[in-house]
Amino acid sequence: HIREVDAILYVLRAFKNPDIINTLTTQAGQQEINPLKEKEILDVELILKDLETVNKRIENLVGDIKVGKKDAIKEVEVLKKAQNFLQQQKILIEQEFTQDEAGILKNFQLLTFKPRLYLLNGKPDEVSKEITDVLKNYVVMDIASELESEGLSKQERTELGMPELSGLDILIKKSYELLGLITFLTTGPDETRAWTIRKGDTAPVAGAAIHSDFQNKFVKAE
Repeated sequence: HIREVDAILYVLRAFKNPDIINTLTTQAGQQEINPLKEKEILDVELILKDLETVNKRIENLVGDIKVGKKDAIKEVEVLKKAQNFLQQQKILIEQEFTQDEAGILKNFQLLTFKPRLYLLNGKPDEVSKEITDVLKNYVVMDIASELESEGLSKQERTELGMPELSGLDILIKKSYELLGLITFLTTGPDETRAWTIRKGDTAPVAGAAIHSDFQNKFVKAE
């Protein structure tokens, strides 16, 4: 179901605990902690899957191109451009596409055309600047510590000398930023609720997150 998601999160091992077995090894057969190498392996897997999708679609459009269908000709041009990048093992979201080209590619839910966020599983002192310079859009989180502190309130976290925001809170905020999402609140005598909308949505569009009538029959926002 990964094709249905809006963004992809890479979870990369950065912690160096030797008691936890690591499947990544060097040529000499020794265990290796290398988040960048793990990223490359995941990239290749997704690139190969996208190449399979693109190649199959190009094959399916051969008949339409022979009869001169303009939409098919344009679609194949864009797909071949994407195919060329993928064959060079390049992630599509990092390449240049026009708005029209991007619109065509989005129809295929290509895995490397989705925005991505990197979660480095470890403590900050286990993550080098060399790694963060490459990844850029990342979160450092010690998942084991997060699991132990699950359920603590902000006050309890502060009292224990931990950051007020949990790693999960930070991850959610980063994910919202990546997808251009914001939250707005509605409140009444019985409850206060949070709704997710895209940054820049107008009041009627935001209202539709609650109920379609709030957009269709919109009068004013207060």
